[in-house]
Amino acid sequence: MPNGRVENEKMRMQRIMGMLVIAICSLSLVLPASGVVSIAASQGTWPASADMAEELKTAGFEAISEQNWTGLSSIASKGLSLDPGDPVLSAMKGYALRKLGDSAAALPFDTRAIEIEPNAVRYANRGVTYLALGNYAAALDDGQESAALEPHYATAYALMAQAFLGLGNIAAAEGSIQQALAIDPASAHHWHVQGLVALAARNCTLAGSSLERSIALDPDYSLPWPGMPDASADLELARVRCRTDIPPPGPQGYVGMSMKTPLGAVIAVLGILGAFLLARRR
Repeated sequence: MPNGRVENEKMRMQRIMGMLVIAICSLSLVLPASGVVSIAASQGTWPASADMAEELKTAGFEAISEQNWTGLSSIASKGLSLDPGDPVLSAMKGYALRKLGDSAAALPFDTRAIEIEPNAVRYANRGVTYLALGNYAAALDDGQESAALEPHYATAYALMAQAFLGLGNIAAAEGSIQQALAIDPASAHHWHVQGLVALAARNCTLAGSSLERSIALDPDYSLPWPGMPDASADLELARVRCRTDIPPPGPQGYVGMSMKTPLGAVIAVLGILGAFLLARRR
């Protein structure tokens, strides 16, 4: 090849290389290298993050079975950091917080789970959180939504019974807890609730037998929230109220029962009153 042509070819290659360098420099100003790296990394971690979230959910169900509420809260938080839109993880976080006694903090997570994917269990979970907060009307609404979505979900009717009890509607509470027990008669919680309803209805016999049945089924069942007395405490309360003729203090129905005064006490009072009247006539 003649020298002139060789020189021309070299110059042409140099121009091409120069143009490539300029193009690369220009791209570095428009698209930082860190952006390219992050895209590649995120593509590689998407499946790993999804797998990790699923593993955390499995660990969460194990924590529930062990009643490890602190562990469940931590697991749910880790899962939500990977997948904030997962309704199961949101429901787990709310459930853990309520079990730990922070129902106010649990409520947004319960609501978020329903917003993402509503179902009967999630409405019931939020309804129980409302019960713990003393918002019986909202609890009733969620119980009714839960039962509408799944008519054979016993927990929905037990929730409604407690909500009606809080609202002072004892007759409706009696009907709801009977529905819950008809569906799931082996639940210690449902018998506990029936004991509370009977206590409010001044039915000492049914209150005692229902609370005893709850204790026989599971004396240590996990209460819906830490501030709720267990069945053994409520049974002692029922026994006291059966003996002392204490009237119910208000519409909530969780405490209070007025029983008939024993006949012997009535006779004694009448005898004293009669003696007093005779003494005055003398």
